[in-house]
Amino acid sequence: MAEVALQDKIAAVAKEALDSKNGLDIKALHVAKQTVLADWFVLATGTSNTHINTLADEVEFKVKEQLGVDPIRTEGRGNNMWILVD
Repeated sequence: MAEVALQDKIAAVAKEALDSKNGLDIKALHVAKQTVLADWFVLATGTSNTHINTLADEVEFKVKEQLGVDPIRTEGRGNNMWILVD
C-alpha cells in the first residue's frame, strides 16, 4: 500500500480540526491537477470573528501536534472576516 503524502495528511488533520470546533460547510478540495498553488484547499465557515479565530488556531495546533508541521504563514487575522493558514 502506498504511503499517504504529507499534504494529504495535513488536509485530513485540518478537516478534523475544523469539525471538532464546529466549523460549518467544511470542504476539502483536492486541486493538485488544477493549480500549482496547492495540493489541497480546506475551507470552512465560522459563525463570528471569534469562531473564525478559534478554527484557525485549532488547525494550526492540531497540525503541529499530530504532524509536527508549522504554518508557512497566516493571513487575515486582523480583518475579522477570514483567515488563511498556509
